[in-house]
Amino acid sequence: DSLGMPSSEGRKSRRALSDVSAYTACHA
Repeated sequence: DSLGMPSSEGRKSRRALSDVSAYTACHA
């Protein structure tokens, strides 16, 4: 959600948090 994802993606973001954290780590 912090990435500005649509609300529909927001629901999925919880499951994708692990992927998001990895993505953020790679692009930090």
